[in-house]
Amino acid sequence: MKRLLPLLLCAAVLTGCGGARETTDEIKTADPIETTTPIEIVETAPAYPAGDTVDYRWGDAVSINLTLPQGWAWEEAPQNESVPPTAAGVVFYPKGQDVDCTVSFQCWLQGFGMCGTGVTFSEVSSQTTGEIATLATEDSGDHIMVTIIRKNVPGDYVATAYLPADFWAENRDTILECVLTAEVGADCMSLDEARTLAATAWPDDARGEDVTVYGRYDVLTQVWTLTAHRVTKAAQDGGETLSPLYRLTVDDDGTVGEVTPVSWNG
Repeated sequence: MKRLLPLLLCAAVLTGCGGARETTDEIKTADPIETTTPIEIVETAPAYPAGDTVDYRWGDAVSINLTLPQGWAWEEAPQNESVPPTAAGVVFYPKGQDVDCTVSFQCWLQGFGMCGTGVTFSEVSSQTTGEIATLATEDSGDHIMVTIIRKNVPGDYVATAYLPADFWAENRDTILECVLTAEVGADCMSLDEARTLAATAWPDDARGEDVTVYGRYDVLTQVWTLTAHRVTKAAQDGGETLSPLYRLTVDDDGTVGEVTPVSWNG
């Protein structure tokens, strides 16, 4: 129970990384028909020593499969009494720590939001898979509030933790890689699949190079909601402005819904 108390505090805020080849000057010419170039397969070293695996399921759409760092353990995260519960997932932590260093990794079933006041945001990516997430941290002195929001996945999968600052500094890359390499929503349609199915449905003015399609997946209904935005790049600071244009839905069975215009407040 001691391990879960900081997570309750965190939940309260969450509302609103060969050798060189020798060279010579000699030039050799080979018959290109008889020459073959062997394919060199380079295996990427694990980002951390692998330990136990997590295989978690909740309902028809929520799934988390990940490999823990060596010496870490996991258990199912407690759920509140609402129907459906607010979130479903796991907590994992290093064994034998004198202080609480628990990370909660859950799918927020009815959406996720957080207050950004005092929070530093950045984009992070996996060293091995390239998966991306938004990292939000808030420094409270001897502790760091950490939120890792997976992007472009079927569901609102978020890792949260309230960690000692020295522990976070030492284990930051390991925790990020663990969360970023996790396979989530394995039985659900991917965002790329939904975008492909919807590609022919958009009106002509939502097909230009300046249009980007974003999506959110509802794990309770198993439906993607896609929104086409026009992206305008600022000339001075290089920033971007997103102007929503149209919205549609894509069910897990591949049914594409009707296109509707979207206002700025929609």
